[in-house]
Amino acid sequence: MQTQIEQIVQSIKNLPLEDLDRLQQVISEEKLKKREKESELKADVERWQKTDKWLAENRHNYIGQWVCLYGDQLIAHGTDALEVDAKAREFGIKAPLLEHIVEELPWGGW
Repeated sequence: MQTQIEQIVQSIKNLPLEDLDRLQQVISEEKLKKREKESELKADVERWQKTDKWLAENRHNYIGQWVCLYGDQLIAHGTDALEVDAKAREFGIKAPLLEHIVEELPWGGW
């Protein structure tokens, strides 16, 4: 029994030249889309890592406040989440990530 890829390869071999050209175009477009998506995902991960680092280093300065970050850039902060959200949207962020900074309590364990 042939695997799915072997069946696809066999079908490709049977295509006329003009269909092969079209298939090559489709494959090139799909590869480009996937590379762009991978690049976007990588950028998102790097931005989240920067956000985590910023929070670890600066949270003590914003206890009791809401902050909106984009990577390691502080976009807005304040005690009213709706106001911080509005400021972030004015800045151009379509879906702002807000974090409420609370004082970390020591954990004693069991």
